[in-house]
Amino acid sequence: MQALQVPVPERRHAPNLSILMSMVCACAIPPLIAYNPVSTSSVFCQLLAIAGWGLVMISMGARPLRWSGEAMNWALLILALAPWASVVNAGFPVSLALSSSGILVLALLIYQLGHGLEVRAGASFSRAVWFEAVSWAFFVAAFFCSLVALIQVFLPALADGDLIARTSIPGRAIGNMRQPNHLALFLILGVSGGVYLADRGRFQFVFGRELFGLLQFGFVLGVALTASRAALACLLMLSAWGWIDKRLGRNTRWVLKTIPVALFLSWVLIAIWAQNSQVQFHAASRLNEGLGSPKRWLVLSDAWSLLKQHPWAGIGWGEFNFAWTMVENSSRVTPVFDHTHNLLMQLLLELGWPVGGLVLFLVFRTLFQLFKSSVNESTEDASLYRCALLMVGSALIFSMVEFPLWYAYFLFPMVFVLGMTASGARCVRLRDQAYAVIPTKYLGALALVISVTAYLDYLRIVVIRDESGLDIPIWENVVEAQQRSVLFPVYADRYAALMLSPGRDALVAARRAAHLICDEPLLMSWSRSLAAEGDLDRARYVAQRLREFKTPQVNDWFEVCNKPPGTAQVLPYQCQAPERRYDLHEMR
Repeated sequence: MQALQVPVPERRHAPNLSILMSMVCACAIPPLIAYNPVSTSSVFCQLLAIAGWGLVMISMGARPLRWSGEAMNWALLILALAPWASVVNAGFPVSLALSSSGILVLALLIYQLGHGLEVRAGASFSRAVWFEAVSWAFFVAAFFCSLVALIQVFLPALADGDLIARTSIPGRAIGNMRQPNHLALFLILGVSGGVYLADRGRFQFVFGRELFGLLQFGFVLGVALTASRAALACLLMLSAWGWIDKRLGRNTRWVLKTIPVALFLSWVLIAIWAQNSQVQFHAASRLNEGLGSPKRWLVLSDAWSLLKQHPWAGIGWGEFNFAWTMVENSSRVTPVFDHTHNLLMQLLLELGWPVGGLVLFLVFRTLFQLFKSSVNESTEDASLYRCALLMVGSALIFSMVEFPLWYAYFLFPMVFVLGMTASGARCVRLRDQAYAVIPTKYLGALALVISVTAYLDYLRIVVIRDESGLDIPIWENVVEAQQRSVLFPVYADRYAALMLSPGRDALVAARRAAHLICDEPLLMSWSRSLAAEGDLDRARYVAQRLREFKTPQVNDWFEVCNKPPGTAQVLPYQCQAPERRYDLHEMR
């Protein structure tokens, strides 16, 4: 008799140590580092992300990197060229264009890394293996982020500012990134990653299922502590996934289905604690605001008005804050807003309808392909596509009210996931053709060198902020940073504009620094320097834009305008209205 042949299930490879550690360095370490030489900057975390993805490339060894004509490739390429168009058309500083374009070029390479992974391959180059590594990285990040959130809210005395950042909003978790929505998004990505790990059987050990459920509850509690409305929407989406997708494991589906219960319990726990501790319950107060902050809705309205004024070429990459500040706006609700907080509006406004619309079309085409794969895929990779869709979808939901994809530690893993899910039969045929190849490990080494070099360049700015222990005057550090810094001279220009006496040098520095951020001190310096150079009407125009901010510092500067003038007293120039309006090109 012929022996009965029992099919042996295919072994599911796990990431090896080098793959796992490199991905943890790329995705989990940057959001967990509280140290930052300049507390309000994310530069250090983004440089860590660049270095981490350099390690990922090195772990891929001599694997070649090839170009393919996918829609997302063209979208990223157009975006990488956009800052240089802004240099030509809008006077955007070259250093800012170099940093923005560099991040986008690296994102394009990372997309190609994911795109080159095979559907079926050995343990090193299977997309399932690499997606599991990404899931582990997000799961690890979410675990430690939830601990940080618990300490910041319930044990704030343990937050020393170096290992764990101090929250600037008592009763609300902000994470070591010092941004509640960023913390919430990492927790959501941890929930999605945990689902994929559970589906791969990584919690099949004693009390493993219980541990998985407990950790997922901890992530939900962390989300509640951030008081992020976008994160609450993502949690409901994940719960709906548990009800719809019957291919998930029974325990995994149960955990997803009970997310609303976990959220309710977290809500009750925080409410009781807030009442006993006499701390504001931020989640409840933010939900009372509705779908979004009223200030952000007004900023979106302002952005729409700007788009109607510049429909074809846009205002230029990175120019929203400059354009928004320089346009007359008597109903300005906040002094500084450097982003529209909406991905669609930001791209359309800065690039214009033709180019911005093309980029959005290419991105949505890629997303539609991912959606079709997640619906139609019937193999064991079905959960990969669905988890990828949930990860990218969560990032996009946040991008409607925030701008996480402007940060390397969110952008890089998202494009890597998109690249993995875009691979398929057509991509295999493309890889068989003779395209120019570059060994990935060399690109990884280059990314490491760039991150270290950029950090050393960044220290030229840090030394200006930290005057302790300096052997040379601070002004000499400003001049050195202006002359020698490659990526950050605009930061030094800002210091120069604020430190120099009003005049030509301060005016040149202020005009360059205005492309970085226009706030009260810079606008005051800019206006005074214009007046000192005899350009009184333009100085009045800048002063009037500053007056719209209505902050205490601004009110003090304009207090002299409220006093009745004496018989021989002439009011200062800032008290007089400009003779005409100036467009953006005249102010650059």
